[in-house]
Amino acid sequence: MKSMVTGLCCWFLTLGFAAGVCAQGGKTSQRERLSGIIKGIVVTAKGMPVADAIVYLFENGRSPVTSTDENGEFSFSNVPAGNHKVIAYKESAGFPNMLWSFYSETYEGKGTTSVYVDGSQRVTNAVVNLGPEFGHLLIRVIDADTKKPIGNAEVAMNRKGEPKTLLRSGANKPDGFDLLLPPNIPIEFSLAAPGYQAWHYRQRGIDSIRLGSRSEQRITVELRR
Repeated sequence: MKSMVTGLCCWFLTLGFAAGVCAQGGKTSQRERLSGIIKGIVVTAKGMPVADAIVYLFENGRSPVTSTDENGEFSFSNVPAGNHKVIAYKESAGFPNMLWSFYSETYEGKGTTSVYVDGSQRVTNAVVNLGPEFGHLLIRVIDADTKKPIGNAEVAMNRKGEPKTLLRSGANKPDGFDLLLPPNIPIEFSLAAPGYQAWHYRQRGIDSIRLGSRSEQRITVELRR
């Protein structure tokens, strides 16, 4: 009798374990069914593919990142069902991250695209158009007396008359700044460093700078203590 009870207990435990495994497997399968795949390409305004561009999904609490291959193509797998925003950029080639309003308000809709994943594991195609190339503003920062480079400097810039588009550069690199400016838009900017007086751009009575697409301008800024 005792052995029979023991056998029944083992049978029920085994059955319960199997049911638990099946339940977990069912949940996993359900999660898989509620996701999909995004495949796409990143191109310029002229439709040319952009290799080595950074691409990420902008989501709440989750932002997977990848990069494009030599054909400008990218893919994301196991993407949760729903609406997603795909953002791409390549600063070294003159294509900034359009997440910042300083850039996005110049060319709204460029550098991003919205994608809907229906959760059926099907492939959703996406095309991210980066738009025109921006101009490069190269700034070297030195001490007005010693003429030596200054570290920990920061640039603050905004579209002229639009303070809400303010963008701060962060501390400069040893060789200075390489800033991307939207083509043909007047930009106001200032520069500051700890222990130095703030500097505001002004050349020949004009308090803003304007660069063309793919253009480059170099400036040396001397800060005084």
